[in-house]
Amino acid sequence: MKKQLWMETEAIRQLENIEKYLGVVDCVGLPDLHPAKTPVGTTIVTKNVIYPSLIGNDIGCGIAL
Repeated sequence: MKKQLWMETEAIRQLENIEKYLGVVDCVGLPDLHPAKTPVGTTIVTKNVIYPSLIGNDIGCGIAL
């Protein structure tokens, strides 16, 4: 039996694109992952760089760590 992935394909594609950014060490989709201008529900680890456009995108959208 093939299991279906609950994450939206577009959000996964967005994560894969972010992984290519300069200085990105790791990128993880959390349980509330969904596509937006930049994907909502992610944790992104960078080294020596900050991407303001990736910070605070839909904060508090249904999950707390």
